[in-house]
Amino acid sequence: MNSLSRFAGTAVALVAAFALATTAHASIDPLKCKQEIAKDLAKYVQTKAKALQKCRESIVKTGVVVTCPDVAAAMNISKADTKLRAGISKQCGGSTKLCTDGDAIPPGTIGWGSTCPNLESGACNNAITNCNGISDCLVCVGDSAVDQVIGLYYDALAAGQFGNGLAINKCQLAIGKSAEKFIAAKNKALQKCEAAVLKAGTGSCPDALKAIPAIAKADSKKRAGICKACGGADKLCGGGDDLTPAAIGFASTCPISSFTFFARASGIFG
Repeated sequence: MNSLSRFAGTAVALVAAFALATTAHASIDPLKCKQEIAKDLAKYVQTKAKALQKCRESIVKTGVVVTCPDVAAAMNISKADTKLRAGISKQCGGSTKLCTDGDAIPPGTIGWGSTCPNLESGACNNAITNCNGISDCLVCVGDSAVDQVIGLYYDALAAGQFGNGLAINKCQLAIGKSAEKFIAAKNKALQKCEAAVLKAGTGSCPDALKAIPAIAKADSKKRAGICKACGGADKLCGGGDDLTPAAIGFASTCPISSFTFFARASGIFG
């Protein structure tokens, strides 16, 4: 399950890279705007990942196939989208808090280019003329990252095993739940690190004092959760009685696109 860990880590780091875009240039830029961008993106990603995970988990548990996001998930994602946009508009949008006012913070002064980077030749290439464009870019990038990892966790699972409560079913549930918790924990650790860097005006993430230990702890919990459910009688990965990816219906290789996605995002503002 090491490839799963690497994939989740790169997707979450992608989100961190976009949050840190606001730190790339002059330290005299409005701190609250920068902090809000990082905070709201982290919250959006965590909310969407949790909403989609619950929807997919329900399918695995019950065997009743629905389109995800379902109504409940879509409502939670929509609320998170609205909160992200409202938060950024409030802190970056000038006196009207609409991003279109003359005293709104120009994106270029806080490290943003004129267009959202079109990562992996995707759809995240909207124009950025004010903070509304930043919000559009963040939502698009957050959606792409979360959809990619949730797709890895669930898309290839053996549908014939859904809803039966057998070992494979339990393993499938553990993969999605443990991996989603890891995404949330790593995302939160990186966001806290980014907030500290923004406030201090110096530093890098993940930091050795807090973020790296927190991420390592989350990774350990994720591995333990997956191995407990998928590792056979000894509940350890690596033994001869492990459930195989083929038996589970999991992808046989970790998508290379995840590493390309991360590499391009990490250096795009550097």
